[in-house]
Amino acid sequence: MGSVLSENIGYIVLIGVGLIMALSVTLMVKAETKWLGTRKTSEWFYTAGRTIKTGLIASSIVSAWTWAATLLQSSTVTYTFGLAGSFWYAAGASIQV
Repeated sequence: MGSVLSENIGYIVLIGVGLIMALSVTLMVKAETKWLGTRKTSEWFYTAGRTIKTGLIASSIVSAWTWAATLLQSSTVTYTFGLAGSFWYAAGASIQV
């Protein structure tokens, strides 16, 4: 059983899709600058124009912190110390917020 496409076709597709994506993002930024008049500075980039709401920030933090070890450890702490254990486990993580 041979390959469906050659290696060269794969590279062409990869580079082609990359160029299309780069061109589309460039055009969108140019259009936004022209029609909305936004200035593109490093501050604007790092803060997303200060348009991100609290809910998205909170969900981003939770998704970054939640992985298998966290879920297993929080269950273990709750099993060992009861409901208070889960509260104090979450309280320790929320200090960083």
